[in-house]
Amino acid sequence: MARTLPSPSELKRQQALAQLQIAQLQSRLNESRAALHRGSGDLHQTLPDALLGEIAETLERLDTTLEAPIGLSVQQTADALQVSLPTVRKWVKGGLLQRVPDSAPIEVEPRSVHRLGRTLERVRLNFPAREWTRALAAYLHDTDLQGQDWVADGIADLRASRLVTR
Repeated sequence: MARTLPSPSELKRQQALAQLQIAQLQSRLNESRAALHRGSGDLHQTLPDALLGEIAETLERLDTTLEAPIGLSVQQTADALQVSLPTVRKWVKGGLLQRVPDSAPIEVEPRSVHRLGRTLERVRLNFPAREWTRALAAYLHDTDLQGQDWVADGIADLRASRLVTR
């Protein structure tokens, strides 16, 4: 039976999924390396540091090779984050997920899916099911505020004991 090549749009989707998987693997490798350097965890279950470095470098080269303005579909994003399609659309509209510019239908930037996925993972581990959405919203709001210049300036003033009294 002759093997048919995927359509260009399906190839784009596969590339976007590969980018997401690379970002996830890079994070796991970085966590393993950090645990190895801290001396925590079972060394028999941890890859040797040199091998981890080699894998990380290979993933970086692959990631650069795959770099393109291609994103995940809304369905792929929902599946990866374990949320509904309307939730993905809401998060894209609200800026929590970055849309690939000029994409129609909507494509979501794989790195933003990874970043939000990591946040969701931490929130889901630390909060009961009904509380995690509220905690996620608060966390993302705080993260957004910390990126504002005026907040960074205020924190720097506080650390330098330069407080304004009225």
